[in-house]
Amino acid sequence: MGSKSHTLFHFTDSINTLNSIMTNGFWPRYCLEDFRWYNKDIPNVSYPMVSFCDIPLTRIREHTDFYGSFGIGMTRE
Repeated sequence: MGSKSHTLFHFTDSINTLNSIMTNGFWPRYCLEDFRWYNKDIPNVSYPMVSFCDIPLTRIREHTDFYGSFGIGMTRE
């Protein structure tokens, strides 16, 4: 089996968050990134993002242990 799935998944540790996603859609969170490699005068930059994974379900256990076992999956299309 390949290392990628044909499905994209988003996991959370909260059923309430999953219900909110189903009702309101995905809301990005800001991810703080070290920007000094590009410009030493700007130490950090925050990017809005929603994280997805494409791990096959047979290898998902470690991922859900960290991010939570409530998830939604969707096709790449």
